[in-house]
Amino acid sequence: MSLHGTRATACAGRSLALQATVVEYDDGPDRCTVSPRTVEEGERTTTWLSADQDVFEDLAAMR
Repeated sequence: MSLHGTRATACAGRSLALQATVVEYDDGPDRCTVSPRTVEEGERTTTWLSADQDVFEDLAAMR
């Protein structure tokens, strides 16, 4: 598993630091999970988004 980056994002007037973690698989597509860097223990398993890595775009390239 490798950590590809973090980013602070404004959300409803507050700052939210996100992290992206990529898990590489030999027998399937790599998966990227985006989640808050800090989250309450009870929210850890419900505050994230995962998708195949190839659907994510580089932010700088899209600007």
